[in-house]
Amino acid sequence: MFLKYLKIENNEGIIRRIEFHQGLNLIVDETKDSTSDTGNNVGKTTLLFLINYCLGGEAYKVYKSSDKSVNKEVKRFLEETEVIVELVMAESLTAINCRQVRVRRNFLKNRKAIREINGEQVLEKNFDSCLQQAIWDVKTHKPTFRQIISHSLRIDALRLEQVMQTFPTSYGKYLDYEALHLYMFGANIDDADRKAEISRQVNDDMGKKRWLEKKGELGELNSRLSLLIQDISSLEERKNSLWVNPDFENDLIELSFVENELRHMGNDKTNLSIRKQLIMEAVGDMQVLDVNINTAEVEEMYKEASSFNIQLHHSFKELLKFHNAMLERRVEFIIAEIPQLDRQLEQLDAGIKEMMEKSLMLQEKLNRSATRGQIDEYIARITTLYQEKGELEKSIADVTAIDGEIRKSRSLLENIEKGQFTPEWERRVQEQIDKFNVHFTEVSRILYGEEYIVTYYVNEKNSKTPTKCYVFQSKAMNSYGSGKKQGEIICFDLAYVKFADDENIPCLHFTLYDKLELVHNNQLERIVEVIERMGNEQCVAAILRDKLPKRMDSDKYVIAKLSESERLFKMEESAWYKATHQR
Repeated sequence: MFLKYLKIENNEGIIRRIEFHQGLNLIVDETKDSTSDTGNNVGKTTLLFLINYCLGGEAYKVYKSSDKSVNKEVKRFLEETEVIVELVMAESLTAINCRQVRVRRNFLKNRKAIREINGEQVLEKNFDSCLQQAIWDVKTHKPTFRQIISHSLRIDALRLEQVMQTFPTSYGKYLDYEALHLYMFGANIDDADRKAEISRQVNDDMGKKRWLEKKGELGELNSRLSLLIQDISSLEERKNSLWVNPDFENDLIELSFVENELRHMGNDKTNLSIRKQLIMEAVGDMQVLDVNINTAEVEEMYKEASSFNIQLHHSFKELLKFHNAMLERRVEFIIAEIPQLDRQLEQLDAGIKEMMEKSLMLQEKLNRSATRGQIDEYIARITTLYQEKGELEKSIADVTAIDGEIRKSRSLLENIEKGQFTPEWERRVQEQIDKFNVHFTEVSRILYGEEYIVTYYVNEKNSKTPTKCYVFQSKAMNSYGSGKKQGEIICFDLAYVKFADDENIPCLHFTLYDKLELVHNNQLERIVEVIERMGNEQCVAAILRDKLPKRMDSDKYVIAKLSESERLFKMEESAWYKATHQR
């Protein structure tokens, strides 16, 4: 397939229509100050990304600046004026009735999105495979369509610096590139996609295993499980050895009642003892009072009173007798309570003794039995250990299952390897590489007077790649400076188109190049000669005006001239731009 034309239009009409021809097609940036940001400034690189977008590339790269920031104004223009990009490819640029593929895309989303191939709207997820079917009448799963055409789109840093590693990939890059390069050189295997998928699954499983083994490797997990089981058994035995008192709560209540009764009885005994003590002290005081009366003195007082003719009704003896009789009667009255107090104290002592014995019996019974709290504590500890046991068993089961899946996958990979790395198949790979190198060395001799070749080696299994794989690389027969890397890339691309045609391998007959100014003028002129001699190659390249050889500054090669006053989208000339900048 060759590029026929690219049309850019919006709701104001056609913005540009760029016709492509066979051979070299140059997009010239005529900006005088070549140090400015020309990538998204005038649009030479943007034009290449528009072609890439029609071939399944990302929309954001069309309005991304060279510093990787989004040019918001360009993005708004593309969306708000409903810009549509139409790319037409043809099997021949000279034949009249040849097969063509027409792609139309806009920059809107969801239901407003236009994503057409030959007039039919295509789902985004199916776009690449449908486009591959339309261009080559085939579909491949591995390598993907975008991987196959990646070396034809030399418009970003990776593809401008690498000859064969032309698409980004993470883990399994050797396998992704193996599938691509075996396909490119006509030695592809039927199980390439299956091999890559299984290898990726092994990698995922190994990652899961490493994550699971953060808790410990399988042997350590089993050892910890064994110790845990022993701890659970020990706690279960200790819990079962406890005597559970069925009347524990009732005994506890009864003990509280007994201790309360003991407190009351003790208080009663104290009060009765004090009462008895007070009575005994009162009797003693009365007896002392009787003993301490001086009868002789009182009798003398009576005699003295009589001398003063004081009439006394009773004699001293009568009065003394009466006084002593009163004391005796009072003592008798007071001590009459003591026998009753003694009986009460005796009853209290007996009650206290009985309650003390009952209290001791209940305390001993309660001390011998396990409390509900103790039982619950054992149960809680055992439950926690069972939870840890369950987690360990799950980890062991997960690691064991992952190990099983890894062994199964590696067995499948070994079966694939048996057919892929036989001496016969390696000879087949080498034969195809030799055929390609004929063209590669021929082109490189013409352009640089040197010989570039592609070689391969078998990468053995390792921690990053769980299977053997072919690794291809480009190299010079003689060493050269890094300044010729761009030339090596162009030699590879030109040689591959010739090789693919000879081998009937589907390929694009056009290649996009950004920054062609990196190639020296002499090499540029030779590249033109080689392209014209081959006759089946189309090269679309962006270049700065001051790096363009004079011989190539003609309509024969130049298909678009862009500058500060003639930008790709002509945005400043649009009614949209004038309306938005007047507000």
